[in-house]
Amino acid sequence: MDNGYMLFDHVRVPRSAMLSRYAEVSEEVGVFVRTLTFVRGQIIMHVRLVLARAVTVAVRYCSIRSIKVLDYPTVQIRILPLLATTFALHYTGEYMYELYRTTTSRQTIENGDFGPLAELHSASSRLKSLCTILAADGIETCRRAMGGHGFSGGSGLVGLNSDYLSKPIFEGDNWMITQQVAAYLIKKMDPTEEFFQYYLENRSHHIPQTLIQDGTVDDRAIVDIFQSPAADLSSRAYKARENSIRARFSLSSPTPSVLKTGFRLYAVYTLDQYASSFITTTAVNPEAVYTLQHNFLEPMADLRPHAVKLLDAWSITDWLHDSALGRSDGKVEFNPDWRSEEIVLGSEDGGKHSLAKL
Repeated sequence: MDNGYMLFDHVRVPRSAMLSRYAEVSEEVGVFVRTLTFVRGQIIMHVRLVLARAVTVAVRYCSIRSIKVLDYPTVQIRILPLLATTFALHYTGEYMYELYRTTTSRQTIENGDFGPLAELHSASSRLKSLCTILAADGIETCRRAMGGHGFSGGSGLVGLNSDYLSKPIFEGDNWMITQQVAAYLIKKMDPTEEFFQYYLENRSHHIPQTLIQDGTVDDRAIVDIFQSPAADLSSRAYKARENSIRARFSLSSPTPSVLKTGFRLYAVYTLDQYASSFITTTAVNPEAVYTLQHNFLEPMADLRPHAVKLLDAWSITDWLHDSALGRSDGKVEFNPDWRSEEIVLGSEDGGKHSLAKL
C-alpha cells in the first residue's frame, strides 16, 4: 500500500473526526498517545488470516486444475508447509492476545508490577517480525506455485501481496525491532534465569539429539530442540558483550578489488543463508557457521564507500527508475503545491538534467 501525504492550511480538525484505531489525542491534556505494542499485537493476531487467504486460493486452484498439480511433491513442498504455518500463526495470535490482556490488566498496573511489560514488548517485537516475514514470503510462494495465473489480477493474490508488503516495516522495521529483542535476551542471561540455565547446563544430557523416539516423532523433543538454540545463541552474545569481543575477519591476501570484495560478501552471505545445505553435505564444519555473521562486517565496510558508484555504473536513467526517492542528483523532493506541474519528462539521452517522473 502506498503512503501519501496531506497538507492543511488554517484548518482545525475536531477530535471527533480522528481515525483513532491505534492512536488518540487525550481529551484531558491533548497528548498524542500511540501504543506500538498494541499495534504489533494486532498485526500478530491478524497475520494468520492473511496467510490463510493466500494458501486457500493456492490449494483450491492447484486442486481443481485439469492436471491436479497439488498431487506433485514439488508443489506440496511449497504449499502444504504453509497450510501448517497458518495454524501455527493462529495459536501464536491467541497467545499474543492473552499475553497482552494479562500484562496490561488494570490489576497488574495498579499493583505497580511493570516487570511483565518488558517481556510483552520483547514478545510483540519478535513475533511481529517473525509472523510478518512468514506471511509476506508465504503469499509470494503461493503466487508462484500457481504458475502464470498466480500473477493475474484474477488470482486475488496480486492485491493481497502488494497490500501486505508494508507489514515487515510497519510499526517498526523488522531488522530494527529484532535488535531490541536481542538486547532483551542478553539481559535475561542471568545466573538466576531458570530457562537459560537449564538448557546451558543440561544440554548435553537432557536435550535430545534426535526427534525420533521408538519410531515416532517426539513432540517434547521438538520443543526442546527449538528452545536450545535460543539459549545457546543468547549465551554467545552475552559472553561477547561481557568480554567486549568484536570478532574481526582478517584477510591474508592484499586488499582486494571492489568486485572481489563483492564476491566474498556474496559468498559468505550465501553460506549463512543456506547453512543447513552446506552442513548436511559436510562441506563446512557446523561450528564454523557461528562465525559467518562476523565475516560480513569487513567486506561490508570495504564495499560501503563504493556502493553508490557501483550502482551508478548500470547507467539506469531517473526516468526508468520512476522514483522520487532515488534520484541521481540525491534530491528527495515532493511537490507540496498541487496546482503546479509535477511530472517532468526526462531527456532521451539520459543526461544530467533527466528527472524522475515525480
